[in-house]
Amino acid sequence: MVIREANLADAPTIARVHVDAWRTTYSNLMPAKFLADLSDEERETKWVKIFSNIAQDNFTYVAEDEIGQIVGFASGG
Repeated sequence: MVIREANLADAPTIARVHVDAWRTTYSNLMPAKFLADLSDEERETKWVKIFSNIAQDNFTYVAEDEIGQIVGFASGG
């Protein structure tokens, strides 16, 4: 596993992981329709905005598996 700082080019993959994580984690806690309606494209737009407006004290890191695919992320500030 490799942990590295994320960048704008990672936005589509982070969005997919983000949506997948919500659907898995909240499957018994949130309405099924809400989770089904989550959109990779909408989430990608939000991640592009996050990367475009990064403050000095904000961060996003990604975790890549052995073949370089993003499998997780952490973001905060």
